[in-house]
Amino acid sequence: MIGACSLLGLGGGLIMPFIQIPLFSCVICYFMGLFGGRWLIQFMDYRMGENTTRIIVFGLLLGMSFSCLSGYPLVVCWMISSSIMHGGAGLFDVLANAVCWLFCPLAFIFGVLRPTVYGERW
Repeated sequence: MIGACSLLGLGGGLIMPFIQIPLFSCVICYFMGLFGGRWLIQFMDYRMGENTTRIIVFGLLLGMSFSCLSGYPLVVCWMISSSIMHGGAGLFDVLANAVCWLFCPLAFIFGVLRPTVYGERW
């Protein structure tokens, strides 16, 4: 179970940087998570009970940490600081990209949790 979650997190983490649609990429990542969660249902063992959510989130974070998403916080801090140092030019664009970059992994995780933990209903 944790291996399947790690593979799903790694795959999602490798695809997310290529989605470069500002303020819409979070929605795309959420739907990617929904499809990934439906794939993950095939491997789930519901006898885990309350630990199901913890195992899924831990596996997703483990998989995402081996992708290029692990460097996102450093890149975002560098972009904001360089924009401020150069007179604040393009600060709004940098902040919009930073919000997308930080919330896309969260949207992906919530998308995976929707069908696996909370059920199939939309």
